[in-house]
Amino acid sequence: MVNFRYYTIVTQQYTTPDINISAMLTSSHSVPFRITGVNSGFTEVSGLLHFDGITLKMEFESALVGILKSDVRVVTLSMDQIRKVTLKSGFLSGTKLVIQTRSMADAADVPGAKSGQVTLAIKRSDRTDAASLNSAFQLAFSEYRLGKMDEGE
Repeated sequence: MVNFRYYTIVTQQYTTPDINISAMLTSSHSVPFRITGVNSGFTEVSGLLHFDGITLKMEFESALVGILKSDVRVVTLSMDQIRKVTLKSGFLSGTKLVIQTRSMADAADVPGAKSGQVTLAIKRSDRTDAASLNSAFQLAFSEYRLGKMDEGE
């Protein structure tokens, strides 16, 4: 017997959580990040990544040897500019959120960007927030690409 909320398997009953997809898309997701290896490790970059259902926005500041801090900069990437986003988790390497843009120019303002790719290091304590942001992004990005296919582009 299968319905939308309950599954009966060998006389044990499991409940699945209710998932509100529209709330997932409309709510804003944020996760703090670091970018490592900038200027041979002499520059520390830290910031917040936001996803509002339409765009990815990176707010960050950099500090040269922890002393000279820059102003907060904001880079906004629309769905048109993004090729893919990948969440990578490793036992020793930690969690990384990798954003690949369609053009090198789209990521040129982000320190540490290489070939249009930005790698954001995520703290272990923020891993679930990163997974939530990634899930919301992947859902919205899939719907965006399906919409583009329907338009014939």
